[in-house]
Amino acid sequence: MAKENSAGLGVSTRYGPVSVPDGARGSFHSQDGFIHLVADWSADLIRNGSINQAITIVRNVLPTRAWVEVEEALSLSGAGSSLCFGQEGQLGTNSADVSGSAVGVGFKACSLNGTFSTGLTATTTLVIGLKSGKIVGGKGRFVVECLKV
Repeated sequence: MAKENSAGLGVSTRYGPVSVPDGARGSFHSQDGFIHLVADWSADLIRNGSINQAITIVRNVLPTRAWVEVEEALSLSGAGSSLCFGQEGQLGTNSADVSGSAVGVGFKACSLNGTFSTGLTATTTLVIGLKSGKIVGGKGRFVVECLKV
């Protein structure tokens, strides 16, 4: 459990690790003008279908790059299998994808497809899922860096 320091100007400072629930998703803004869309995933959540909590982002963002932070090695089976973070109902078409049968622990750049390469101009609901194939194992986080246009 993290220690908290609430001394000062009504601001709490947290020291130590903070637990984030599996499947947590959201967005945050950085000082340099970028919006980061973040989504945690695990093979168990995807196989059980319990990772279906979608996030909705507002329109007019341009994804500039995306990556996966792999905490436990990602293992996919099936020809052309890809793990995707993208538009609900259009994974693999309008999404950030990572593919390959085995992706080791570390960082892996994602491909940007469809509106993820040209810009999201309409309000969009984002989910995590497979374009094809099956997920055997793995755990990590998608990060999509966007410009607000």
